[in-house]
Amino acid sequence: MGAASDLDLLDATGAVLKPLKRERTLTPNPQPRGGGLLLEFTLVYALAPGAPEPSRLVWTGARPTLLDVPFALRDVPVSPAALPTRQPPLRNPYQPGG
Repeated sequence: MGAASDLDLLDATGAVLKPLKRERTLTPNPQPRGGGLLLEFTLVYALAPGAPEPSRLVWTGARPTLLDVPFALRDVPVSPAALPTRQPPLRNPYQPGG
């Protein structure tokens, strides 16, 4: 299969077909209050004469998972200089007023 997060076109035997062109773009979501990013794929294929027909388009990607790992810090010296200073919250350029 392709990269960690990708689209692949497979033929009837399960082999991955190589595209002539492969582009992946991220753009801000134009919908009001949509937020996030849109992921757009452009794939161009040319099949050789007599090649098996494409049969499946497969998305391969990571699935976010929350994992809680219990831990405890003991006897860790902290100096006041090591403490973070208060920062203003980050502005989200993709949300109105964000």
